[in-house]
Amino acid sequence: MVKNTPVTRIIIVGHKPEFIVNVTHIPYPDGPRKAYNIHQKTLLACKEVDEFVQAADDHFVLLPTDFETYYHGGLISEKRYHGSYAKVTYNTKRVLPEGLFYNLHMPMKMKSDRYQEIMSGYDWDKTDYLIKSLYANNEKVEGVRSRDCKVRDFMRRETINKYVDGRTFLSVSDSGLSSDMRRFLLEMFPEPSPFELQNH
Repeated sequence: MVKNTPVTRIIIVGHKPEFIVNVTHIPYPDGPRKAYNIHQKTLLACKEVDEFVQAADDHFVLLPTDFETYYHGGLISEKRYHGSYAKVTYNTKRVLPEGLFYNLHMPMKMKSDRYQEIMSGYDWDKTDYLIKSLYANNEKVEGVRSRDCKVRDFMRRETINKYVDGRTFLSVSDSGLSSDMRRFLLEMFPEPSPFELQNH
């Protein structure tokens, strides 16, 4: 997150690994509703800064960016998922019938006051939503169509090289963290960031 971005401060809401240092840490106990957890964590971050980049711990920034571009994957109504994520996607489609799907596995810049204002217009007590899609559609950002960048399966190095070619962002699940992917990431990011223990 640091190498190719203007980020100078990290706020972690929730679990903080022991090797992470020099960050603002806000503990948060996760409950059973994943989307609600993310929403509540984001609200806590809003109290710390006026503007922030919302990101997950499996997001990697491969090329220089200022996070001014917002990426979507087409209409929410076109998406087909299974399980709990299908329900959250349906809930979001119901309130944004013509909305675009901004919940790609990429960081997103948000303004704290606008986040709080937008989310206050939805019933979070009983219903879960896709927060990035709610935010970007209500903010009426100028979105750019993009493929997602999540790697969930084993990849050989040559496949990884082709996959990331020209991509600004990469996201890797535990199942996609093969030995070749680990080597690729170590080559991309050989030096620890200021937010990691140097000998980790």
